[in-house]
Amino acid sequence: MIEPSGETRRLVWDNLIDSDRMCRYYGYLAHRLKRLNDLLQVSGIVLVVLTISSFLYRLPGWIVFSAVNLAALSFALSSIRGYSAKALRSNEIFRQLGRLNVEWELLWNNVSTKDDDTVLESWKKLSERQLALIERAPFDLPLSASLARKSQQEAYEYWSEFARTHQSSSTAVVPGESRSAAASIAHH
Repeated sequence: MIEPSGETRRLVWDNLIDSDRMCRYYGYLAHRLKRLNDLLQVSGIVLVVLTISSFLYRLPGWIVFSAVNLAALSFALSSIRGYSAKALRSNEIFRQLGRLNVEWELLWNNVSTKDDDTVLESWKKLSERQLALIERAPFDLPLSASLARKSQQEAYEYWSEFARTHQSSSTAVVPGESRSAAASIAHH
């Protein structure tokens, strides 16, 4: 059996990092969207309580008017923007990418025990599943450059440390030679 080429190994390594980056991104996005939805819901409830209190304590009309309008705006934003549904969708992508990421890690950990064709076949199947999972996401979910940078940085740091601590293994890779996650973001 012939070990996979350096190019094939690099392909698997790059996709392992890319999969981790995307998993982190959608996890962070789900958390952000849920927090935003919760904030809007709580704000709306607080404003409704303020409206009721303003009637009970006979506060000036402008306070009642402002509280009613802000409560309505808060609930409308939450509903119209669909933050709750988007948070659920992002969380589902996060969970599925997490499972897929385990498969990328398994492929990477066993890359030296397979020939080039077998590794490339596994790479192709994983890549197709990953693409099918995220292909609609840019249209359905908001994009955040700050979360993308954070996810890219964390994934790169994690896998760089992994590579440094596993230099003696047959799967060692020089992380600096890996395709940048920024290129991956543009690619996906």
